Amino acid sequence: MAIQWGLPLDQYHSAAHVTKSKLSDFAAKGPRFYATRYVQRTAQRDESSDAQVIGQALEDRIQVPAEYKARYVVRPDGMDGRTKEGKVWAADVKARGLVVLSADDANMIEEMVTAIFENEAAAELVRNAKPQPTITMDYAGLPGVASRPDWFSESGCALTGFRPYVLDLKSTLTLTKLTSGRGIAEYGYHQQFGLCTYALAKNGFVDVPVYLLAAEKCRPHRAQVVQLDETWLSAGWDWCARQLSKLAKHYQANEWPRVDAEMVVSKAPAWLANRVEFDEEAA
Repeated sequence: MAIQWGLPLDQYHSAAHVTKSKLSDFAAKGPRFYATRYVQRTAQRDESSDAQVIGQALEDRIQVPAEYKARYVVRPDGMDGRTKEGKVWAADVKARGLVVLSADDANMIEEMVTAIFENEAAAELVRNAKPQPTITMDYAGLPGVASRPDWFSESGCALTGFRPYVLDLKSTLTLTKLTSGRGIAEYGYHQQFGLCTYALAKNGFVDVPVYLLAAEKCRPHRAQVVQLDETWLSAGWDWCARQLSKLAKHYQANEWPRVDAEMVVSKAPAWLANRVEFDEEAA
């Protein structure tokens, strides 16, 4: 168990420890998929989506602005990759290992950063926390468990009553998706931070509040701080605990079937009965 600062992201992803993203793959795609990708390492990681690239660029712009300037490059207006000039430019960018952003995306990132620091609560939380902690804990039968929020403050700030806190940056099309809880459930943020707060407790930090720093990708690029309450975090950890327990059994037996069960029963959701009644009345 430990809290490590500054571990490169590629090392975090390539380590043997279990993370929330790995748990999500295990739950959604089964034991065999998990084993080929994370144990035997015969399956490659998926390419990053455009949304992930933008999210990482925004995070880098705030946390490590000097590295952001060195790592990202804006595609010049009118640059055509089919021309000789365009091919030379693309080859140079690839050789230097740069990440290409469109001019629109680069401008959007700058506007989002401005909006974030105009939000006094967001600015205070960012200023008083250190970026990129890797929080690890032991779990019987597994090669360790790890969580990596965007920021963690051991001493807290005035806004938190000087309690330690976790802060994570999330870009979204609309704040409502997060404030309503729909986005939290859809993307499993409560699971991510249920695991994070449990790992922190194992490292001596108990009852740590979790804040999402939500920034809109659409104008006017509003930014808002969203705190996850204890019900979210408890439900998130309960899900992680179930997945960790099942995963540990596969590690211990070194058995990785394609599916956990050959047959399952699909239980109709509660809303279906109401929908049927509604359809009958409408008819």
